[in-house]
Amino acid sequence: MFFALMVFLCGGLGAMTRFFLDKAMSPRLRTESSIISPVFVINLVGSFLYGLLIMPVSNPRALGVHYNATDQVAFWCTVITTGLLGGFTTFSTAMVEALTARSEGKMVKFLMLWLVQVVGAMVAALAGALLFVLLFGRYIAPVFPPDVLY
Repeated sequence: MFFALMVFLCGGLGAMTRFFLDKAMSPRLRTESSIISPVFVINLVGSFLYGLLIMPVSNPRALGVHYNATDQVAFWCTVITTGLLGGFTTFSTAMVEALTARSEGKMVKFLMLWLVQVVGAMVAALAGALLFVLLFGRYIAPVFPPDVLY
């Protein structure tokens, strides 16, 4: 129950953060000549952060956390990625913006919002995961010690 409540609260916080960032970026990015939108930027940032945080969820020991604390690390990273970043990013809105650009005949903007954003989000998530490896000097090791596996 606590997990669901935390995901719910973090999802709301992520959506509010997206709303305020969208409003702050709108004067510069919601112009007739702009080929990207605030949602495009928000989704790439969210994907990068997701890639960074999914590494300790996959293996909390990669942070050097002891076994008795791995559940807490996985819990909070999952709450942040699912709740906060799930509320922060909005690929459905991005696709509506892409289809709107397409219907207005803005093909470059359509491709940026549709294809480049999806590929960019995957690259951003990979970059976040690689940054984790660079920061902590570790890749995901097996969750179980070798003697447990044999």
